Amino acid sequence: TLSLFRGRIVRAQSGEVTFRHRDFQKLLLRELPTARRVELHRAAASLLDARGESRLIVGMHLSQGGEHEACLDPLLDGLDARVRAGSRRTAQRVVGRLAVHLAAVPTTPANEARRLRYLLLSGQARANAGQNDAAARLFEQAEAQAQRLGDEDRSAAARIGLATADLDSGRLMAAIARLETAHRDLADRSGALADALAAQAHGLHGRILLYRGAAGDGLRHLQLALRRVPAADEDLRCHLAIDLARVEALDHLYAKALKTLQEVERSPAVRHLPRVRLRFHLYRGQVRALCGDDDATQDLRVALDEAERLALPTYGARAAVFLGEHAFWRRRDERAGEAFARATALAKAGDDRLGEAMARGYRVRMGADDPTLPALVDELALPSLRANLLLARAGRGALDDAGRDELGELLAATDLPLSLHLRTLAALDRPASARALVRKIADRFAHRAARQRFLTLWNDGARV
Repeated sequence: TLSLFRGRIVRAQSGEVTFRHRDFQKLLLRELPTARRVELHRAAASLLDARGESRLIVGMHLSQGGEHEACLDPLLDGLDARVRAGSRRTAQRVVGRLAVHLAAVPTTPANEARRLRYLLLSGQARANAGQNDAAARLFEQAEAQAQRLGDEDRSAAARIGLATADLDSGRLMAAIARLETAHRDLADRSGALADALAAQAHGLHGRILLYRGAAGDGLRHLQLALRRVPAADEDLRCHLAIDLARVEALDHLYAKALKTLQEVERSPAVRHLPRVRLRFHLYRGQVRALCGDDDATQDLRVALDEAERLALPTYGARAAVFLGEHAFWRRRDERAGEAFARATALAKAGDDRLGEAMARGYRVRMGADDPTLPALVDELALPSLRANLLLARAGRGALDDAGRDELGELLAATDLPLSLHLRTLAALDRPASARALVRKIADRFAHRAARQRFLTLWNDGARV
């Protein structure tokens, strides 16, 4: 029989027979009696586990072999890996399969701990899919389960998940309040899990402060995060370093931000983890654009393509906003308008209200009417969004004295991104201050070519 099938249906090599296509395997398994099929899945799981095959594949064979309890740990490990990689469809399928098996196992301390881990990973999978309300409900269940089990580390993990959901919904102060409790509970704990959670909490806090225009405090939290991240967690380290570079850029430390991103680029995670690669290109493109580097557009287009391939419209919206800004600074209005329109559509698809508000603000600047935008900006209460809306009015000659006063207050109280900072100085008719800021930043570049690119872009001031 083997000689008939060899070369067409199966492949025999080094004493091992494999199917040439999964459909042949599925067809044969479907024809087998149930008891024999279950037996084969169990044998495959044992063999693949001994060979060091991925935990997800081992868990899937145990699952199909009807091993309700034995499949839980491998499937949870596999789900953890898929969530970290930013997977959406595979992660959701594993979540559904785990729910079936957890419902079939007895209530024991070990299974209740597994149930807690399942709730946390399911919440992260829902968050990756943009299902923020569902994610929040799962994190609330995880917090209650952690409290029942007395698991302090995973209780903190649930609160970090809830803080992330708050951030995604625009409730920044609620997110900060949750994170403060996590900082307090994790400060004196040790071990790889506690260190990773403490790093996540400080990293998320730093990112929130970035959005609130507090570069100094954001820098402090991200430095604390990088000190706590476990040595083996290269994925988390890269995400934290990318956010550190963003805060350094907000603080006008562009050469330092690019050096931080250069260190990220050397990590294997950029090659092997799609979400790390996407965020690296996205934010390096943003920093390069501010520095006047023409390679910025290449980075941003790579990020836009990766976001589309991974079905992550939120990141696609950010890339489109940065491309639109790049064109707007250079007065390429048709190209800018197309980018901001695309950013608005992507942000709505990803339920990214921050990105949507920024893109819509630029569209108002370019002549669109948007009577509902001020309410969204007021609800989100972020300095950069408020400044962008006021500058849109200023660019159209519609900024009143109260608006000018508010722009002055924003400039004095917060760290605005450089383009907004220079546009604000132009709107307030402070050209000397703008020139002094540009010169101060330019002097920080060690290389003359980089300094010249920056001055070419900004030395004549910014377009309101």
